[in-house]
Amino acid sequence: MKNKAIWGIAVLVFVLAVLVIWWIQSSQKEVEDNAEYEEQERIRSFFTELRQHNGFLYTGEEESFFLQFDEALLEGELTGSLLIIEHTDDNASQDIETNYQINGITDGHILELYTTVDGESVKLTGQFHDGADRFELFFWMREDPLLFRAVTEEEFNQFYEELNE
Repeated sequence: MKNKAIWGIAVLVFVLAVLVIWWIQSSQKEVEDNAEYEEQERIRSFFTELRQHNGFLYTGEEESFFLQFDEALLEGELTGSLLIIEHTDDNASQDIETNYQINGITDGHILELYTTVDGESVKLTGQFHDGADRFELFFWMREDPLLFRAVTEEEFNQFYEELNE
C-alpha cells in the first residue's frame, strides 16, 4: 500500500512539474511574440514617419548638407542623394554644389550610408534621435557629427532660394 501511495505521489509530482514547465514555456513564447510584434510596429511607424519628410538639412557657416531619401524599405534599405553646398567667401562666385548618390541601411536607431567620393567607397555612420525627425551623421570631411533635421519641400526651397540670393 505504501508503494502505491509513493508511486501516486511521484506521478502527481511529475505531472505537476510537466504542467509548470509547459506554463513557463508558453509564457516565454507569448512574451517573445509580443516583443517581436512591438518591434515590427516600431519599425513600421518609423518608416512611415521617415517617408513623410522631403529630406534632412544641416546648415553651417562653411557648408550645408541636404540628404534626401528616395526609397526607404521596411527591411531597412535606403537609397537617395546627398547635396553638399560649400559656401564661398567671395560674393561674386557661386557656392560649389556637389551631389552624391547614397545607399545604406537603418533600423530606426543606427544609420549607415555609403557613397563614392573620388572613386572610393565611403561609409557615413550615425544615429536617429527619438524618431525620424532628426539624426546625427559622421562625414569623411568632418571630425564631429552633424545634426540633420527634417524639412518639408517648401522649407528646403526657401533655404535654397535664400542661399542663392
